[in-house]
Amino acid sequence: VEELPKGHRDAFGIGPALGIRHIWVESLCIKQNDETDCLEQSPSMASIYSNERCSIAATMGIRWDPGFFSERD
Repeated sequence: VEELPKGHRDAFGIGPALGIRHIWVESLCIKQNDETDCLEQSPSMASIYSNERCSIAATMGIRWDPGFFSERD
């Protein structure tokens, strides 16, 4: 887990804090740069998202490296 970007590690910490035992990370489960994998996996996305308890989205940037949390002024 330590080698994953900080955003993924943040998600793994947020889930248990919300009482969520299992976390599905799309970018770890679907090869984002592999069109074949995306096409094969995309039909299951409706089922995955319709059965989720919550969504965690990182909106601070285009990469997961900074993590979810930032200092505020």
